[in-house]
Amino acid sequence: MAKPVSDSHSNREAVQATNDDASASKLSCVKKGYMKDDYVHFFVRRPVRRSPIVNRGYFARWAALRKLLNQFLDTEVGEKGQ
Repeated sequence: MAKPVSDSHSNREAVQATNDDASASKLSCVKKGYMKDDYVHFFVRRPVRRSPIVNRGYFARWAALRKLLNQFLDTEVGEKGQ
């Protein structure tokens, strides 16, 4: 049974709000020098300044995922060459 149109619309708005919040957090980190991203400002409609704990938390998650991704990519390249 299909969901009512209003539920679908509110779900899209919730997903968009989550995306906007994450983009604003990333821009806040970039402006504080935690990371470099030359393009994030194109995706943020309303820049906000996040608290230091939010900036650090966002950066910690970003750094951990980046490290794991690089380790995975290094492992895959090494295993294929053997």
